[in-house]
Amino acid sequence: MAVIEIRNLVKRYGKTVAVNDVSFKVESGTFTVVLGPSGSGKTTLLRCVAGFEKPDAGDVAIDGVSMKDVPPRERDLAMVFQSYALFPLMTIHDNIGFPLKVRSVPATQIDSRVKEVAKLLGIEELLDKKPNQLSGGEQQRAALGRAIVREPKALLMDEPLTSLDTPLRAQMRTELKRIRRETNMTAIYVTHDQAEALALGDMLAIMNAGKLVEHDKPLEVYARPSNSFVAGFVGNPATNLLPATVDAANAKNTLRVGKATFRLDASAFEMVRQKAGSEAVIGVRPEDVRVDASKRSEGSLDVVVDTVEPLGSSLIVTTLLEGNPFKLVLPPDMLVRPGDHLWIAWEPNRMHVFQKSGDLIV
Repeated sequence: MAVIEIRNLVKRYGKTVAVNDVSFKVESGTFTVVLGPSGSGKTTLLRCVAGFEKPDAGDVAIDGVSMKDVPPRERDLAMVFQSYALFPLMTIHDNIGFPLKVRSVPATQIDSRVKEVAKLLGIEELLDKKPNQLSGGEQQRAALGRAIVREPKALLMDEPLTSLDTPLRAQMRTELKRIRRETNMTAIYVTHDQAEALALGDMLAIMNAGKLVEHDKPLEVYARPSNSFVAGFVGNPATNLLPATVDAANAKNTLRVGKATFRLDASAFEMVRQKAGSEAVIGVRPEDVRVDASKRSEGSLDVVVDTVEPLGSSLIVTTLLEGNPFKLVLPPDMLVRPGDHLWIAWEPNRMHVFQKSGDLIV
């Protein structure tokens, strides 16, 4: 399996910088998910790795070898696209075996390898069918089989599950984890879906406006986002972000959020005061918020319920905090209605404090 290094990569389209000085390393046998909103540059980055796009600056190296002058077919990478791109007049057997056929692999070896891959993917009984006889999930498995049949150095995937319905996407996520575990293949997977990213990735590379804003393990990204963009993007519902005032006029080491105050320990407060000055941004995840029937502390805030979304296992409640949306995750049997007043609070050690520029402080 390959080690892929992305080194100070830049790709422009006219005046638009699609990829802006991005660098990170994909270790051998690991699954890296490139996550970001639409237009963040993640697909362009993947196409530069594949060789379909030529970078304006920087480099991609595979196993330490620069790919600057190496065409796509000589990089020994396989790519799975959002569209299945199967040959409609070929059987699934011939679709999967096609990469081996063009390399003049003997027919008996092709047949053996196709059946081996089909068994791995659970589509042995579909090999004699044509693509139009398969469901979307089955077609995607066949496309994946065609990509891995020749055992490339690495697998590149560009939002391969987007066209599937929700139950199939969940099923295919599970299958991808199993296949990835059994093949131990190096992979880069592009998506805007946070559930996919957190479920599949050994590492997350999060992009925004062409830049890499974080590269870390999924649980580290979730628990300790490096900036307010990541905090507000990763998670469903996303982290609530609120302006805060740093109260440095007394020795109470407090942050004021609306009409509530939160006490920090002395060292954390001093760090906030030095880096943020008088104004900061706090982030708190919806699941870390406590709902009370009445005001219980100086850290309690009065909110008004705006909308309630029952999801079976929980309620996603959007409230208004001084006119701004604030999300809560509540038990499914909790009776709340639009217009209800609630008191909310959270422990100071469950919130993050960011500079107004977005960088994490504590």
